[in-house]
Amino acid sequence: MKNTRGSKVVLANMHSLVYTIGEYFNHLWEGAMQHLSITFPEALREELDLEAKREKTKRSTLIQKAVRLYLKLKRRSALQDLLKEGYLEMAGESERLMNEFRDLDAESSKYAD
Repeated sequence: MKNTRGSKVVLANMHSLVYTIGEYFNHLWEGAMQHLSITFPEALREELDLEAKREKTKRSTLIQKAVRLYLKLKRRSALQDLLKEGYLEMAGESERLMNEFRDLDAESSKYAD
C-alpha cells in the first residue's frame, strides 16, 4: 500500500517552498519594501482576511496584488483613451483627404471607359 499521506505532505511542503522562493525573488525585484499604515472598514478587512486564508497568503500580499491590478487597469484605460483620441483625429483627417480628392475623382471618372 502506498503512503499517500506522506506524498501529500511532501507536495505541500514543495508548494510552500516554491511560493516562498517566488516571494523572495519578487521582493528582490521590487527593491526594499516599505511599511504603510492603512485603515479598512471592518467588513472589508474581514473579507481580506478570508481571502488571504483561502489563498494561504498574507494580507499585505493580497493588497499588493490589488494595487498592482488597479494601477494596470488605470494605465490600460488611459491608453485606450489616447487610442480613441488618435482614431478620432485620423477619421477627421481621412474625411478631409476624401473631400479634397472628391473633385479629382469626379473629373477622372469622366475619362474612365
